[in-house]
Amino acid sequence: MMQRQLTVQIVRWVTGCLLCGALGASAQNTIALKFDSATTTISRSIYGALMENLGRDIYNGIYVGTASTIPNTNGMRNDIIAAMIDGGISCLEWPGGCFAETYLWRNGIGPVASRPGGAMVNGLGTAEYFQLCQLIGSDPYICCDMTADSAGDEKAWLQHIDSTPTWESSLKYWKIGNEVWGGCGAAITSSAYITKFNQFTADIPAANANMWRIMTGSRDSDSGWGWTDTIMKNEYANIQGLSFHYYAVTNWTAMGPSLGFTTAQYYAQLNRAYLLDRLMDSNIVRMDKYDPTRKVGLMIDEWGAWYTAITGMGADYNQSSMRDAEIAVMSLNMFNNRCNRVRMALVAQAVNVIQALFLTPTSTTSTKLIKTPVFYVFKLLKPHQKATMVPITLQCETLQTMPVISASASVDSTGALHISMGNIDVANVQPVTITLTGAPQAYQTVTGQIVNGPTDSSYNDTTGETVNIEPFASGNFTLNGSTLSVNMPAHSVVMMTLTPNATGLLVPGPMQTIPHLSLKAGENGKVMVGYSGKNALPLHLSLLGIDGRALASTRIVMTAGAKNFVWQPQGLSLGDRVYFIRASGAGSTATARLVLAR
Repeated sequence: MMQRQLTVQIVRWVTGCLLCGALGASAQNTIALKFDSATTTISRSIYGALMENLGRDIYNGIYVGTASTIPNTNGMRNDIIAAMIDGGISCLEWPGGCFAETYLWRNGIGPVASRPGGAMVNGLGTAEYFQLCQLIGSDPYICCDMTADSAGDEKAWLQHIDSTPTWESSLKYWKIGNEVWGGCGAAITSSAYITKFNQFTADIPAANANMWRIMTGSRDSDSGWGWTDTIMKNEYANIQGLSFHYYAVTNWTAMGPSLGFTTAQYYAQLNRAYLLDRLMDSNIVRMDKYDPTRKVGLMIDEWGAWYTAITGMGADYNQSSMRDAEIAVMSLNMFNNRCNRVRMALVAQAVNVIQALFLTPTSTTSTKLIKTPVFYVFKLLKPHQKATMVPITLQCETLQTMPVISASASVDSTGALHISMGNIDVANVQPVTITLTGAPQAYQTVTGQIVNGPTDSSYNDTTGETVNIEPFASGNFTLNGSTLSVNMPAHSVVMMTLTPNATGLLVPGPMQTIPHLSLKAGENGKVMVGYSGKNALPLHLSLLGIDGRALASTRIVMTAGAKNFVWQPQGLSLGDRVYFIRASGAGSTATARLVLAR
């Protein structure tokens, strides 16, 4: 977590697949889906969280100790574990943020009773952290201290982790240093960081060769781009990720309230959150200069809105409202749309700190758990994880210099299309027209879910929930052929889901194209193979199960000219099943999903 810094001037631009222009008061909000460009998978690690020993995030947050009357597993609250699974929290960073620079890993191993400070100081150590990740199904992400002169301590920690095979095999991400440019106090230059980083990576055990190595990226302003440039120029071939942190803060010396805010404060906070759109693109342009194939991921491993702490609830304790739900959907849509570079995003933080997913009372015996509006946005957008991102062109009205609508779309492994949208307008319904032209299949069913509250400041507390996921009333949307019309209520977050017709369907998947070849779906699971090349093309067609098993195959020769071949693999069940069709020929392979639904 970075220390508070000077604000930077707000300048807006949008690049890439998302385009939003000022269209005037009478204009419509439109989204066009670009199915022909749907090739990139949305990383599940975009839906993660930072877990740092700050305030009550860990101790008297997720960790209550084995002696607590609150139901727990090895000291970790069962209700939070279950909620993380439900919300799809897919990556957890620890020991996290600035605390990583003071954490002594040896204090968190061995019997809890013998650890320095006892359970409520070092009870959540290496073993507990890996157990937590295993329980919720998240990828472990450890940030190690680089302020010490010797890399030997890092090597010893990794050797300790490697002594337990399940830990070693699951450790996906390893970050060396946190905000070493000075975000946590002491600063070093980019060249000094590169030297030290290489000393540390040279000592990484061979057992961890497949672990992603992540470097600290630039500070969250234009003044930091030289850092990104230097790191990428010298190290892009040696790393898999570059970290970047951004907090939506209007004024670091007077951060404003998380509750009881004015309409002006509502929009000001959203404006600060929207600045991340430009800052990500500024990073990406510099990364592309040295890494045009986008091997290195941009890891937004701290993001969220930050307010003045609520007194008596612990350091940096903020409540979460519908304003924060809008910030969450805006941010997650940004990450989804840039998934060919953004491989990770971690909301800060998991419990009781900043833009938390969960809040708990200060009482050490209370079993009450508050699921915040931010949590419900994560849960609502969970279908995007590991789905194929569908690029969009968005044209919409602007409000307070921001696009009034944010959106992203994906197609999952069953062929279902998911479109997540947020309407930041605090007072007005915003109609959105979505065109599905070019979709590889016809959609016959559309449903919706919504996260909203009575007002833009609605929130959940121990007395009950005013914000949850609810069915989106069908009177708010219509599907007419290839056009979906949606009326977005004020300050709302909506997920629309469109399911395919009940016939054989080919769904876009990662593909190496074979020139002049097309694969289309026919009725009852037939595969229509089209070819228009000038030379004969020998083809090997295979039907694979979702587990990769070969179920059927055939060999054909497509003769020159505009030719078509109909293949109906045997043995397909018309139950809800997903298959893969693979065509191999001309030294390349084309793959698509075949979905058979009732």
